[in-house]
Order: sequence, then structure tokens, then C-alpha cells
Amino acid sequence: MPIKTISKILEKARDERYAVGCFNIVNMESFEAVLEAAEENQSPVIFAIAQIHLPYINMNRMVPMMKAAIEASEIDGAILLDHAYDKEVVEDAINSGMNGVMFDISMLKYDEHVSKMKEMVAFCQSKGVEVEGELGFVGRASGSKDYEAEKAMKANFQDKPLFTSPIEAKEYIEETGVSCLAVSIGNTHGQYKATANLQFDLLSSINSLASKPLVMHGSSGISNEDLKEAVKRGICKVNYYTGLSKAAVDEIRITLENDPTWKDYHPLMKIGKSAMKAVVSSKIKVLGSAFKC
Repeated sequence: MPIKTISKILEKARDERYAVGCFNIVNMESFEAVLEAAEENQSPVIFAIAQIHLPYINMNRMVPMMKAAIEASEIDGAILLDHAYDKEVVEDAINSGMNGVMFDISMLKYDEHVSKMKEMVAFCQSKGVEVEGELGFVGRASGSKDYEAEKAMKANFQDKPLFTSPIEAKEYIEETGVSCLAVSIGNTHGQYKATANLQFDLLSSINSLASKPLVMHGSSGISNEDLKEAVKRGICKVNYYTGLSKAAVDEIRITLENDPTWKDYHPLMKIGKSAMKAVVSSKIKVLGSAFKC
């Protein structure tokens, strides 16, 4: 099927009260893991490539292949540039075939943030591309390569989250024209364990005023029970990567520890892919998006 716009996928999710998984892609195996899990569960899905992962993936080669595979499938899919910080990278992503951009300037003060986001939305809309914003600041757990990469890219990088204001969320959506809004309610990027303390009443307040679908990043640190509650309270898109990465690494590590003489690279790709696919399939069921295509 032709790739869908972010808004078309998420508005349906909002109307029918489920959430769509947005999974970060870093190679062909991770893409196939997400695609196959979505196909088997007949679930809409959003494929994302993060700017901090571009040193590991050739976007201009990968995106056309992803687009062709999505169009050959029976699922509703979109391709998003995740946590973009630079207009030049946004332009490259659009030229490669992506149809959504998450432009991350959440570290800026509100007025400057709104001004710059309006400019980005206008630019992307002129290219037929939709934009996701983030209001508040979703921090990142330390200790990973992504932490250091993100810290290097973001001015005024913060470790502690700054919660989203419901009133500002309403005004921000109206003023900027974003298609969806990522919120900060206690979620944190890069957590392996389910330790987040989500502010559900805050989420309900934001959702009551927001005119566009809401997004949650950093979901690897959130329990399945809390994810379900967040969906009930208005979350329509859930970003997930850290748990995928850990699942693949854990299975590969077990394989290598069990056979210290292992020399073949190609079977490891299949082992990692299978681990990621199982996680994606599980999250699709938790979010309620199975059989929604």
C-alpha cells in the first residue's frame, strides 16, 4: 500500500482509542523485524530513523528500499525522521523519501521554540511533509552512546525532564501547525527497565486541550500496564527503540557466550532480528493496534 501520512495514521488511532508504535530503524534487519511483525499482526506502524543514528545508516539508500517494501505490503506505514536538530538533515530526509519529521527543539524557550517550529512546519508542508513537535523536555538516561551523541547535538542539554504544560500544549499546536505533539510526563529516553513514574493526570489535562494526537517517547522505560493507561488517556503514538536494541544484543551475547569459537557474522543478524521482531509484536498487542489496517 502507498505510505500514509502521519496524521492519517494517528487520527484513526485517536478516533478508535489505540496507539501506533514508532520503531527506530538502524539497518535492514531492524526494518524487516518491524515490517514482518506489523504484517503478521495487521497493524499500522511508523518507521523512524533518528538523526543520532545516521553515522550507522545510509539514509539515502535505506529509505527508498523501506518505501518500496512498505508499498508492497498490506500495512499502513509512514517513514519519519526522528529527533532532527538541523534543517540540512531534514532536507536530506525529505529528498530521500521520508514523509514525516520530528523536529526537536524542545530545549529552547517557549517563544523561540514556537517561532522556529512555525518556520519548519511551513517549510515541510511546502514539500508535502508533516511535522511532529515536542513540548516540555524528555531527558535521556546516561551511559549510552546515544546519550553522548544527543548531548553533543543539543544546546542546553538537560538530564532532568521538564513537564509539558497543558495550556502551552494547546497554544503551541494552534500556533505552530504541527500534526502531532510529543509530551513530557515523566518519560525518559534510553531506559532499559520499566522505572518511569508517569503523571497520568497531567496527560489527561493535556489531552483535554490538545487538538492533535499526542506522542510518547522513551517508552522502553515504561511498563506495559502504564503504556495501556497512557493510551487510554490520549497517547496515539509510542516511540520505542532501547528495548529493541537490548533484546537483540542480549540474544547475540548469549549465542557468543555459549560458543566461544563462533566465527560467522550472518547468523547473528538473524538472531538479532528475531529478538527484535518478538518485541515489536508484543508492543503492537499492548498498544492495541493489531488488526487495525
